[in-house]
Amino acid sequence: MVITITGNIQYSITLDPSVWIFDDRKITLHLNKVNQEKEHIPFTELRQLQKPPVTNSVQQTKRLELLSNSYYMPLEAFILRTEPKNDAKTAILSTSMGEENMPLRELINSNALFSQKGKPITTEGPIYLFRESDVDFEHPIKGIHNIHIV
Repeated sequence: MVITITGNIQYSITLDPSVWIFDDRKITLHLNKVNQEKEHIPFTELRQLQKPPVTNSVQQTKRLELLSNSYYMPLEAFILRTEPKNDAKTAILSTSMGEENMPLRELINSNALFSQKGKPITTEGPIYLFRESDVDFEHPIKGIHNIHIV
């Protein structure tokens, strides 16, 4: 599923989050809750972690990371690529649940979660949009299929 960006912009574009897994700009999602207890790692496992992977090649290690981690993409580069016009101030997100408005500046600073535990987001996807202020990634906007800049 793709997301179109249209409206008061110089260039309309289509986002395909399914290819972002290969994009070097993606960021690994690491959530560290303040109230979570630290995980105890036995000494024998700790020693194994300190040894470099001898049997796995670097590509295999990278592949395993891609298949197990969650990733998000900052939207700034994509939104700025559309070259919003000077009078553009608001973004209307068309979702499966209706429309949601947000300031254009807030959209530019938002992040799009596109992969959870190595799998593309299919339920209410293809992305979950998180505002910059949502540092714990707890309140996503889901089911986005169009972003209209006004």
